[in-house]
Amino acid sequence: MAAIDLGRFEGAIDRADARLDELMDLLDASTKELLSASPAEPYFWFVRYWLLNMREGFSEKAAAALAMSYRAGPYEGWISLSRNRFALAIFNQLPEALQREVAAEFAGMVRSWMIGPAATNMETVGWSNRDALIRQLDAVPIAQKTTLVTTLEKDGFVIKVPGVGERDPRPWR
Repeated sequence: MAAIDLGRFEGAIDRADARLDELMDLLDASTKELLSASPAEPYFWFVRYWLLNMREGFSEKAAAALAMSYRAGPYEGWISLSRNRFALAIFNQLPEALQREVAAEFAGMVRSWMIGPAATNMETVGWSNRDALIRQLDAVPIAQKTTLVTTLEKDGFVIKVPGVGERDPRPWR
């Protein structure tokens, strides 16, 4: 039911539906019910985090839901596509241990060749915390790191990643 309620809520957002609050209440209730029956659902812990943020803004309760999403599914690639972006947006507000998990997830995305989404996350919500993200890339193979640097350079972002040779940003010289 939580998945159905999430779909209805997302559709209501797209349509600017007047029943948004009602649908948010339904999603809240069904997500709580799902997580009480099956607390090992990382995606719905992430949905819980997202919902709390939409309703109340960032809080310790929202951070706890995000932390549960990481604990329940630290290597869920399809979840990391959204979760990492949302977590990087509030990176400096997160507890230090959760910051490490977010940065490690970013590195995992690069290691798994999810370069496009990782680069987008770095360029948008992650740029101010790029040093913390780069430190996590030590164990990532050179091919993936090089591809990340190349992708960022194509988008106009110059970044130094240990192990990746520097290139002239103006090759026409």
